[in-house]
Amino acid sequence: MINPSKIPFRCILIVNPGRVRESLQAILKANDLIDIVGIAGGGLSASKQIISSNPEIVVLDGNLAEDEALEIILWLQSNYPNVKTLILVENNLQRNILLAGGADFVISKGFLSEQLADTIDCLQMDRSEGFQSPSMDEFLYEDKK
Repeated sequence: MINPSKIPFRCILIVNPGRVRESLQAILKANDLIDIVGIAGGGLSASKQIISSNPEIVVLDGNLAEDEALEIILWLQSNYPNVKTLILVENNLQRNILLAGGADFVISKGFLSEQLADTIDCLQMDRSEGFQSPSMDEFLYEDKK
């Protein structure tokens, strides 16, 4: 019997090309609990990948064009309510808007890689029990020390 807590999460990254995407991709690839099944630079290409690859987690850059991150969150809630969203934000305004829009987790772009690992661990623990948002956003959105 396969232990569900050891099965990697299928993940799609929706991040503009550049340093943030490369860094995030490297961090996630180093984690055995993440299987990156798609990378997109915006909503249209992301929606096609989401439809075809059935991810469990979508990692979004909060700085996509206009309100694209919020639109993707709302689209996921309507069409794929079991997909969890983890958003990279730059400030508290972005954080508050995206959490109010339904983001499951937010992490500051200046996050420490261990905060991302903690989020993945939280999702792993909840996988067998059914997801319960543990109100980790304050823990995950800490100013760098």
